[in-house]
Amino acid sequence: MRPYLAIAVVFAVLVLLVLGGLVVGGLVYDSQSYTSYHQAQLQFQRDPILVWVVLNFDADGPISAGQPLHLRSVQMLGVFPTGISRIYFRIIVPGVYPIWPEFNQSVVEPDPSFGYLWAFTGYGIYRQQGTFNITGLLELWVGPSLVYSNAFPEDISSPKLTIQSADSWSQYSARRWTTAAAVLSLLFASVPLGLKNSFALLKPFSQWVVAQHPSFKAIREFGGKLGTRIRRGRRQS
Repeated sequence: MRPYLAIAVVFAVLVLLVLGGLVVGGLVYDSQSYTSYHQAQLQFQRDPILVWVVLNFDADGPISAGQPLHLRSVQMLGVFPTGISRIYFRIIVPGVYPIWPEFNQSVVEPDPSFGYLWAFTGYGIYRQQGTFNITGLLELWVGPSLVYSNAFPEDISSPKLTIQSADSWSQYSARRWTTAAAVLSLLFASVPLGLKNSFALLKPFSQWVVAQHPSFKAIREFGGKLGTRIRRGRRQS
C-alpha cells in the first residue's frame, strides 16, 4: 500500500498547488475590483404634500454606458397625505434600457424619523455616456383614491449622475483579468518545480519500499533489463 500512498501524496500536492493558485488568482481579481456609488435625491412638492425620494445606486467598477447600474434601496421622507395606503413610483430616464422595475407598495403611516425604506434589486443600463438628471413618476393613494401624481420632480442630487464611456469599463475589466492571469502564470510556472522537488523528497522513501519488498525489487530489476534490451536493439538496427 505504501507505493499507492506515495502516489496519493504527489497527487494531493498537485491539487493543493492548483487550488492555491486559483484562490490567489481570485483574491488578486477581487483586489483590482471596486464599487461605484451614486445617490439621487428627488423632491416632489404640491401643498400640502412634500416628499423626498432618495435612490441609492451602485455599479461594479466605473458607472459606464452598457453596464448595469443597480438600484439598492429606495427611501421616501416628508409630508404624506393622511391615511396613505399605497405608493407607486417609477424611474423615468430616456436612453435607459432595460429600465429599473416599477415600485408599487402597500403602506401604513410612515415612520416619523425614517419615512419609508425598502431594499431593491433591480437595475437599468444607460446606452450613452454623459451627465444625466434622474426623474420619476410618484403616485400616492388613500384607499381607492389617487390623491397625488407628479412626473416632474426637482432633481436636487449633488453631484449629478455621470455615465462614463463603455471603453472605461472595458479597460477596468481587462486590468482585473490581466493582473489575475499574470499572477496565475507565475504560480503555475512553479508547479513543475514543485513536483520535481516532491519526487526528489519521495525518492528515498520509494527506494526503502523496494528494499523492504522483494517483489518490488524484482519488478525494478526486470524493468532495468528490459530497458537495456530495448537500447541494444535500437543500436543494432
